[in-house]
Amino acid sequence: TEREIARYAMHLRDGRGLAKSTIRWHCSCVRQFLKSVGMDKAKGVLPKIDLSQIDAFVCRMSLRYARRTMPGVMPVLRKFLGFEFGRGVLREPLHLCLESARVYREERLPRAARWTELQRMLDLMDRSTPRGLRDYTVLLLAASYGLRRSEVGALSLDDIDWRARVLRLVQPKTGHAL
Repeated sequence: TEREIARYAMHLRDGRGLAKSTIRWHCSCVRQFLKSVGMDKAKGVLPKIDLSQIDAFVCRMSLRYARRTMPGVMPVLRKFLGFEFGRGVLREPLHLCLESARVYREERLPRAARWTELQRMLDLMDRSTPRGLRDYTVLLLAASYGLRRSEVGALSLDDIDWRARVLRLVQPKTGHAL
């Protein structure tokens, strides 16, 4: 695997003129791909790669990376397979069979609402029921403290120290306690 990675990195640097950080990203993806097809376990694995192995790898990567990252993974895989086909290692142009990962504009919720809109929404919420009071509190916390969706979703009653009047949460991205 590492010999193949070094050969590909040299191609990216000398033949393509890519930046070091881009080469690192390419090599990281390719390393994961080569390990997934068992490159270090048996000889002659690379020429025998087929679309089902590529598909299985892409499925595993999609579980690991966010949807917004996958459009960066697919071109790396396509370029690597094209490189190997050009060298005569692959018998078929598998790189031509790979589609781009689809990401659609506005598929995510808007990032933030205006404060006046939030105040209007809070004023309209029914706080006479436990569910309404909970929803009001969560929305107020999120808006006031700038909590992320994942932080709000991970909150539980154990995160509240009622006596100290403290809400404690751990940021999923960094692991830091707030």
